[in-house]
Amino acid sequence: MSKIESGGRNQEDSLNLPPLVGSPDATAPNLPNETISKLLGATVFDPVFMSPKPAVRRATFGKKQCLCGLADENGVPSTPSDDRIAELEIELKAAQASLNAKVQEIVIANEKLISTREQMMSMNEALQLANEELIAINHELRRKVDELTLAYSDLENFLQSADLAMIVLDPSLRIRYVTDAARHMFAHSSSDEEYSLDQFDVSLGNIDLTKEVRKVFEKGAAFSGSCESNKGEKSYLVRITPQLNDESCVKSASITLVDISQEVDLRRKLAAETRKLHLAMEAANMGAWVTDRETGRLTVDATGAQLAGLKGPGEYDRRDLQAYLEPLDAKKHIAERDQALAIDEAYSHVLQLDVPGAPRRWVKVHASPFEDEDGCKKVVGLGVDVTEIIQLQRELEEQTYLRKMVMNAGRMGMADLDVERWVSTVDEVLAEHLNLHKAGEVPGEEVLAHVFEEDLEILRAKLAGAIERGEEYEVDFRVKDPEMGIRWVRTRGRPYVTINGVKKVAGATLDISPMKNQQLLVEEMSHRIKNLFAVVGGLIQAAPKPNPAAEHMASELLERVVSLGRVYDLARKEHAMMGLPLGTLLHSILEPHTTGHSVKMEGPTVFVDGDRVNTLTLIVHELTTNAVKYGALGSPDGRLELSWTVLEGSQVQLKWCEYRADFSPPSSSGGFGTILIDSGVRQLKGAFERRFTQTGALIDLLVTL
Repeated sequence: MSKIESGGRNQEDSLNLPPLVGSPDATAPNLPNETISKLLGATVFDPVFMSPKPAVRRATFGKKQCLCGLADENGVPSTPSDDRIAELEIELKAAQASLNAKVQEIVIANEKLISTREQMMSMNEALQLANEELIAINHELRRKVDELTLAYSDLENFLQSADLAMIVLDPSLRIRYVTDAARHMFAHSSSDEEYSLDQFDVSLGNIDLTKEVRKVFEKGAAFSGSCESNKGEKSYLVRITPQLNDESCVKSASITLVDISQEVDLRRKLAAETRKLHLAMEAANMGAWVTDRETGRLTVDATGAQLAGLKGPGEYDRRDLQAYLEPLDAKKHIAERDQALAIDEAYSHVLQLDVPGAPRRWVKVHASPFEDEDGCKKVVGLGVDVTEIIQLQRELEEQTYLRKMVMNAGRMGMADLDVERWVSTVDEVLAEHLNLHKAGEVPGEEVLAHVFEEDLEILRAKLAGAIERGEEYEVDFRVKDPEMGIRWVRTRGRPYVTINGVKKVAGATLDISPMKNQQLLVEEMSHRIKNLFAVVGGLIQAAPKPNPAAEHMASELLERVVSLGRVYDLARKEHAMMGLPLGTLLHSILEPHTTGHSVKMEGPTVFVDGDRVNTLTLIVHELTTNAVKYGALGSPDGRLELSWTVLEGSQVQLKWCEYRADFSPPSSSGGFGTILIDSGVRQLKGAFERRFTQTGALIDLLVTL
């Protein structure tokens, strides 16, 4: 309520005026504020109220005396009589009472208006807050719509880029949405959305798509399966998913087909590779098992159970596996296994298998930790029966040990030359033979540092032949020795290539200094024996001169002596150590008589010991003499064939076959030649058989060489 200042008077002396603005209830004239202020001598406050109705102005007058002036100014006539004044006072009081009533009404109305104004302002504020909330909600809805549009666009792009075949159907099986991939798959054009699924030829092998869709609409449960197209070119994963409304009824269903041809092909290849792996494991006698590290239980296949000495494939406790299997070095094995498993690394070891009633075997195990799809820590192991390998290793160790013993006993040295590095690994005996300071790895030039220059070129040529052409070699050479002066060394070697492709030459050495010294003595003795043969030959040639009857016997005896001398000289020069080859001996005896004749010799390489050379020479010489006199070597058209085979116990079977057109067997037998042959055969612990045919002689000679 607006107030008019009354110059210090109480509010009880105030008067209230009716509304002065064009209100239908107003009885006072519509005076301006300035006029009212002048009449009342007070300031009028005119608050403005925002309302769709006409403005209401109210004022409070502080001086009652002003009312008379106001009445005069508004045309109230004055009379000089007291009655008129009394009437006026009565009227004035009535007007004052009416005015007071009006003022009270105005006050009440003003208070209502103020209350209404406050309510309207509060409502305006609430409306503004609601408007702001609506604006925010509108912005949020726009953002959600943009996100939904973007998501729909992304989904559309994903479906198109992923090349997914998808069809959305309503309960009547009419198409609501279809992707491009589905259109291409079912030959479905973009204008076919109004068509039903029944109108399309959907060929998915063993899946009736229409029937399965109807089941999904009836039961509300999704369907999933895989199939191949009728043409067999593609494989698909088919999934039919229902969409439910608020009443849990199926309002639509989506069909999704994913091309899994590559996955199916990979699975087939994986299955084929798995089969190959199983076959390879079976062929290699390789078993497998998986151990749960937490429970200690393990699953073993058939081969693994056989290798571990178990009854058959299945699940076992770790203690069952350890019943017969023991590591070769248990302490070392457990430490290495625990260390490898602690850092999730693979490990391997060899286990010894001792099954009662069965021979001992060895199994090599390769194991690796892994974590399965459920997060369980496990170990997968593969076992291979390495019994033969272990046995071969032990045999190799034994043979190596025996070889070292033999070489040490025979004072033989061993060298291994790395051709590329030109470094030789020598043992202690060879270092002694070559006058080296130490054993081990020695540069190639230092190995040959003490070899005589005259022998060095020959030795290098032998090594070059072994390296370049893969030839074996054997050579004797001299080494400068501070104690002995000259040491004779014989070396024999051959090239080889390691499993790593390293080219090497291995050789053994033997100190033959005593042999060389003995050889000098033998050569001197042989020279004297040779001179003795010459003296005996001269005596035989001179014997027939005083006694012509002995000329024939002297001639035969001279031939035997000369033949013995020739064979002896051959054996002494070329094969003093290991004897004389049988083929070389036969050729040496027959050579003087084979000119112009056909002689064929055939047989394996076999050596005749030195103490049997002379005896066999006399036998073969006697057979050759008979062939010259009566058989194949006495006629131009004659033919001699010799063949031999090696039997058990160092025995040799020699066949002597003669062929001659005008052959006539000798008239006499049992002469000196026959006695010589029989005696020689007995010395050689053999047998002799001779048969005569119309074309020649057939002789079987069995001797021990």
